[in-house]
Amino acid sequence: MSFMLAEMDQRTFDSLPDAELWLVCSEPAVRRIRAGTSGERARMLSGLGAGERALFGFRLLTLPFVRKPTSKPG
Repeated sequence: MSFMLAEMDQRTFDSLPDAELWLVCSEPAVRRIRAGTSGERARMLSGLGAGERALFGFRLLTLPFVRKPTSKPG
């Protein structure tokens, strides 16, 4: 996932593998991050790579702009 947030568009987002969408953009994770304080958000995001942080940012800014994963990883 080596892209910039500004380069993300619906087509790119839709082309991500379901496992990545599930791990990076799952609704519970997004809700936890949105509900957290800035310090909590920083801690939750600190373990993610740059691309995953971009995905989280994209997901948080465009909540209706997301498809549901078709399968869970594992």
